[in-house]
Amino acid sequence: MIDKYITFLLLMLLYGLYDRFKGIEKRKGIVIGYKYLPCFKVRLDAQKYPHIIITGITGVGKTKLAEYIVKDKKPILINCYKEDFTSIEATRINDLQEIISFLNAVPKNSWVVIDELNQLCSSSKEASKLITNLLFNGRHGGIHVIGICQRSNMKDIDCSNLFNVRIAGKHIKNSDYLTTLGISVDGNIGYREFYLVDGERVEVFKSYEIK
Repeated sequence: MIDKYITFLLLMLLYGLYDRFKGIEKRKGIVIGYKYLPCFKVRLDAQKYPHIIITGITGVGKTKLAEYIVKDKKPILINCYKEDFTSIEATRINDLQEIISFLNAVPKNSWVVIDELNQLCSSSKEASKLITNLLFNGRHGGIHVIGICQRSNMKDIDCSNLFNVRIAGKHIKNSDYLTTLGISVDGNIGYREFYLVDGERVEVFKSYEIK
């Protein structure tokens, strides 16, 4: 058993070195997780791809992933549960009218996290329209938006195609991966594992865990 474990670690190290020589560690941007081993970081160029949508069933680590991404950003948290994002300094807005007022005048160079995105968009057409406008124009003001939801179907979230980084944790149906990612995948991922699609790559990574 020990020999098999050591062999597995060596194989993962070799795979990681291969990816490193291919340029994975030369990428610039914020660290969002790792591939193979924690020393092989997966980075996201948030200047080039400012808006992120994170989907998946309950318990796969969507909120923890978002929390890690914004851990040093002092984000504005929209529609987020009070028991989430407890490890970071953040402003919270949960009242619908306050959310709408905020979305009408988002400060420049802000990181905005919107939880239960599908619920918010389906319950308020005004909020949905403002979020759409923010995704269209936010990049020019240095504004980054992270949307979190279980499924990003167009029926509830008509602005889902405006998120230029798409991240999917475990889903029940393969069609849900296709809806989120825009591509077909086999769905063979585990806890805290995610598919990532941006304009340049498709890959699987594992998120760091926040205690």
